[in-house]
Order: sequence, then C-alpha cells, then structure tokens
Amino acid sequence: MAADIARLESILETEGLVYLQEFIAMARPRDIRAFVVDGVVLGAIYRVAPPGQWISNLARGGQPAACPVTKKLQDLAGRAAEAVGAVYCGVDLLETDGGLTVIEVNGTPSAKGIFQALGVDVTEAIAEQVYQNCYLRGR
Repeated sequence: MAADIARLESILETEGLVYLQEFIAMARPRDIRAFVVDGVVLGAIYRVAPPGQWISNLARGGQPAACPVTKKLQDLAGRAAEAVGAVYCGVDLLETDGGLTVIEVNGTPSAKGIFQALGVDVTEAIAEQVYQNCYLRGR
C-alpha cells in the first residue's frame, strides 16, 4: 500500500494529475465503442483485446469487430452523449453482469475502427451536422 501511495505521489509531482478509474470485471476482454452524431448511433464496434490481455484500445493492439446496435445500446449511448453536450463522440461501454455500463464519453474518437469493421465513414455525418447547425444557421 505504501508503495502504491508513493507511486501516485510521484506521478502527481511529475504530471500534475492522476486519472483513476474503477476496475470492472468482464467476462470477455473487449469493450464496445458506439459512434454518436447528433444523438444517433451510426454504428458500434467491439474493441477486442489481444490474446492474454485485457486492454482493448485499438492503439494498444485491440482489433475492431462489428457490434449489433440494440435499442438499449442506442438509448445509453444517445443519453451519454446528450449528458455531456456532445454533438459527436464515441461512447465506450462494458458488458457487465448488470447489463451495459457506460465507462467513457470520448470527444475525439478515432473513426478508423468503425470504418475497418463496418465500412462506415462517420466524417460524412459529422460534416453534415456542422453544415446544418453552423453554416446554415449563420445565413
């Protein structure tokens, strides 16, 4: 315990802050990222951790796979985006014994995984959203 406290203090001194997140046990080493634009889930992917690991981020070796968008997933991701006021975001969820759990709303998600797994180009929807809500409103 003392070593953990010392490590946290060292990180705080060097970096100025520490992000802590509750560990949530998962049956499978994967999470879900739902891509939301204007409250609509354009698609969702599983981010599957490499064999023997639990971190599923694509930048850390995870692989994207198609994930079905259920009503529950659409509802949770849409409400999470709305809660933080995001027009475009990636909502990360875990499949737990209690159902889907939102763990993060990412305001700058990479669209690479959804394009690889589903062929969905979210940039078109983002550009349309900007055009409709910024350009046309300014006229």
